[in-house]
Amino acid sequence: MRTLYSPEVGEELELPDVVNSIASLTPSITEILLELGLGGKLAAVSSWCRLLALTKGYAEVLSKPVAGSYDAIVADVVGKADLVLLAGGIQRKLVSDLKRLGLRYYVTNLPKSVWGIAEVILQVAAAVNEVPRGVKLAKRFTKNLQAIAGAAEPLRTYVELNLGGPVIPGLFTHIVSGLEVLGLNVLNKALMKPYTYGREALELSAKLVRDAELVIYEDNTLRPNEENVAREISKRCGVEPKNIVVLPALTLTDFGPKFIDELFKLAEII
Repeated sequence: MRTLYSPEVGEELELPDVVNSIASLTPSITEILLELGLGGKLAAVSSWCRLLALTKGYAEVLSKPVAGSYDAIVADVVGKADLVLLAGGIQRKLVSDLKRLGLRYYVTNLPKSVWGIAEVILQVAAAVNEVPRGVKLAKRFTKNLQAIAGAAEPLRTYVELNLGGPVIPGLFTHIVSGLEVLGLNVLNKALMKPYTYGREALELSAKLVRDAELVIYEDNTLRPNEENVAREISKRCGVEPKNIVVLPALTLTDFGPKFIDELFKLAEII
């Protein structure tokens, strides 16, 4: 056994020296494992991870057993893995269940900026004892991030996520900082916290839509209807978006290495 510090939980966690089977409860972590070339060790995934097959082309994910979701685990499935990987935020509440079952687990950070994605890559690689692969992938990610700098015009841009209701990402997210690197002038960066929810988000969205030249909206479905989304925003905010780009689920919220690919695609659309 070895120990590895998890900044997210503030503890040194005991992990196996050799990891042969992994249960991933987070799409971004699943994507990182696949990009590390460790798909053969991926024994189970979350229900949300399966969307990667449709959004990012990882067809092999569909054959993996479902180990849980963002906020629940399937005990008899995760129990078969040497190691369970999950991210911070809402998933931290799963730690008590994993401890109760006596399972080995590691919790990564949620990236607080686009540069933080490289840190998460290194954390995942260290958890599975594949640091050299992690360093190589983090370098590639950083190089690709530099390549997209300034690819888009500095349009005044508002970003909103549909996570069962309006959610507005702020400065301390990979989403806003990534769009800023792309070249957009993201109005959300004035929000000095990661995310704004609920009533505050509803009130704030009207002002930001009014000030924006471009609205970027990530839906919670795979085939969103742009006209319906624009109509809903117009009704809610009392103003019609000047220009709107509607994206399918996981396009921006996913913080795997292919986040850069999504930024490239977005620049081409804009």
